Amino acid sequence: MNLSSWFLKISVIPIAGSFVLTGCSSSDPAATPSSAIAPPTIAAVTELNNSCASVYEIDLLVSDYKAGAVANGDYTEAEALADYLRLAKAVGAGAKTVTSGAGVGQASTLNTNSKKTIAVLNGLARSATLATMSGKKTTRLTTQRGRMVAACQAAGFPLPSVNAQAQVTATPSRASATR
Repeated sequence: MNLSSWFLKISVIPIAGSFVLTGCSSSDPAATPSSAIAPPTIAAVTELNNSCASVYEIDLLVSDYKAGAVANGDYTEAEALADYLRLAKAVGAGAKTVTSGAGVGQASTLNTNSKKTIAVLNGLARSATLATMSGKKTTRLTTQRGRMVAACQAAGFPLPSVNAQAQVTATPSRASATR
């Protein structure tokens, strides 16, 4: 090995190393795991908002039901049950479209609990109403509704004041699906 080839090898190594180090020391911040979390998209926020609006409609329906809306003639038992089922399906439909961003966990909770709510409501006998539902099913519906409300609040959608007022003024009835 002659001196010039040895010198060439030794001089190339530091130059190559400086290029590598220059590439690593860029002034732009490197991607880190914390910055890799995608912010929620506008579509995801909209779907989550729509799902939470349906959750809060369910909550208001329950409060109205407990306050005697059926007895007052505002709607029938069949209409109350149909609305409850329709709104539960709307919660799940919106929540399952949220697949990325910060609201994924809450959307998953909404989707899971809406499916459980739908299963309970679909499991009622044809002649059953919300008022004649068993205590176990009533408890399950109350639990699912509470979890959905909590998920919406965790996602940044607070309980509307109208719902809070309706909860205060509602009087609990015996074995209603809306305790």
